[in-house]
Amino acid sequence: MAEEVQAVLDRMVPALNDLQDRGVFAKEEIHAIVDRRRLSEYAIRRREPRKADFFRYLQQEMDLEKLRQLRVKRIAREEGNKPHFEDHKKSKHIGAAHIIAHLHIIWKRTIRRFKSDVEVYLKYAAFCKEIHAHRALSSVYGEALRIHPTVADLWIEAASHEFFAAGSVQNARVLFQRGLRIHPTQQNMWLQFFALELHFATKMIGR
Repeated sequence: MAEEVQAVLDRMVPALNDLQDRGVFAKEEIHAIVDRRRLSEYAIRRREPRKADFFRYLQQEMDLEKLRQLRVKRIAREEGNKPHFEDHKKSKHIGAAHIIAHLHIIWKRTIRRFKSDVEVYLKYAAFCKEIHAHRALSSVYGEALRIHPTVADLWIEAASHEFFAAGSVQNARVLFQRGLRIHPTQQNMWLQFFALELHFATKMIGR
């Protein structure tokens, strides 16, 4: 286990060095981040890992990303630039995307460990919505529906995402139709399907 944990930490070195070199985190803070991640990696690799350990790890990383964003804004002010949000998808700095990428990895590991828990999928979906990771969100819903096809709310959420976020009424309809074949008497799903079609018709009339 020790070698596996160290290999994970070694892969983080370039990104953490970038964050230190740009003054986002001090050297002591980088050491603290590595130590905390080491403990978290050991915790989730136990023979009987606990869901609380995974969620604690995720929360720590989400807090770290918020701190990174605040530090980037502070650095911009100190350099006389207009404070801005450093888009982790577009930034040329390897450290900008590091924490978000690490979070996705942890979420996927959490899902592999707790496939039977719908809550994990819903929490990952909420995270993807928060950071506007639409492609990842589609994958989350696809995996969730494959494992939990009897959960009606998942079909509704997935269809809503396809229509309102991905902009595909066709995909949304397909999801509702598949969901209704499994839940033919699910009233809320019928109502949401009707609401989607009404919204689409209103949008087309507006054009």
